[in-house]
Amino acid sequence: MTSASGHPETAETRKAAESTESTEASGTFRTVDAFFERFGTEDLPGLLGLFADTVDFDVPGSPDVPWTGARSGRDEIAEFFTVPGTVQGVGVVP
Repeated sequence: MTSASGHPETAETRKAAESTESTEASGTFRTVDAFFERFGTEDLPGLLGLFADTVDFDVPGSPDVPWTGARSGRDEIAEFFTVPGTVQGVGVVP
């Protein structure tokens, strides 16, 4: 078997790759947990801090629905989390 780089895969390289994947997955789970914790406590600044400066954030739907559409920065993402609260009484309010 060969690795993605085309070199023969050994037990050592396979173990290192699995360790990296496990670490990445663990970091992802921690981020998702932090997201829902901050969302649940209405910590909008903390929640926004989990996003990169520029992201591709798209909520499909009718352009007549205020929380749908593409967003790319923290200010635009903040709008996503505050608009539903002004429309339906739900959402994170800064």
